[in-house]
Formats: sequence, C-alpha cells, structure tokens
Amino acid sequence: MGRELAIPPGTLEIVRSNLSTARERLEETASSAPSAIDGGELTSMLTSMLSRVVGSSATVSDSLLAVSAQVAEVDAAFWELDADVARTYSGTGHPR
Repeated sequence: MGRELAIPPGTLEIVRSNLSTARERLEETASSAPSAIDGGELTSMLTSMLSRVVGSSATVSDSLLAVSAQVAEVDAAFWELDADVARTYSGTGHPR
C-alpha cells in the first residue's frame, strides 16, 4: 500500500512566494554593482571577477523564476489530482 502524501493547503504557495521574493531581492542588488572598477593593475582581473558574479547572479535569478513556476504547476496539479481522487472515492463524481 502506498503512503499518503499530505500537503497542507497553502504550503506550496508559501514555497513559491519565498522563491519569488528571493529572486526579487537578488534582482534589487543589480543596481549596486559598479559599472566600472579602478583597481590599478588588477582592474582587468577584478572586472572579470565581477562579470562572473553578475553572470552567476543572473543564472540564479533565472533559476529561481523557473523553479517558482514549477512549484506553482505542481501546486495546481496536486490539488487537481486531490479533487479527482475525492470525486472517485465519493462515488458522486463531485468532490466531497
């Protein structure tokens, strides 16, 4: 017999919201990145390092957006399946 999976209502929405908030906060930091660096002899290296950090941050932001969307899809699918199961076992064709 399979184990029952119980997800309290609103839990996946909280997860999705937290992911979205994390992305928004990350995006807010973009304006604080310097447009130019004066590091003397190290300017080239520092510019390269900053470029990598900015690129990685963009990847993290895009990933947070994608995962947030996937959590929303799972949330909808979970409750749709839950309603289908309720209709099946109630014998009425409607959720209990």
